[in-house]
Amino acid sequence: MKLDIEEKKIVDIIFTTDTDVAACIEMTLVLEDDFSKVTYLRIGVDGDTDELIVRAELKSFGQVQDNATSHENDAMANLRKAILGKVVGTYWAANNHKGYFDMLALGIGELTPNLIVSCAASRLVFGIVEGSCLFCKI
Repeated sequence: MKLDIEEKKIVDIIFTTDTDVAACIEMTLVLEDDFSKVTYLRIGVDGDTDELIVRAELKSFGQVQDNATSHENDAMANLRKAILGKVVGTYWAANNHKGYFDMLALGIGELTPNLIVSCAASRLVFGIVEGSCLFCKI
């Protein structure tokens, strides 16, 4: 998977939640691309296979629409506080031993992976690597 997201600043985060189970089912990082465009990095879950669905969409500011329903819990608010305004250094996409794509690691503010996004039970699961520049912000 090739994503054009490196060296772009996170200017907004949109969490889409499933209110029935109070779980995050999609996270969209809005990345500053240049003065007139943004990249939406959408990270969601395929409810049938429990695999991640990741796509990057380049949009001009005039096309940006936020139709998502966002109800942040404390964990989401802490994640927002830790990564908002930081730059995506690089990323890693991983398949598990059965071949399912179920983990994306991002280097936020540094070039080592420090934010892990995975999925379980049709919801996103977030992990922050201890000792990273994000850990001391939460």
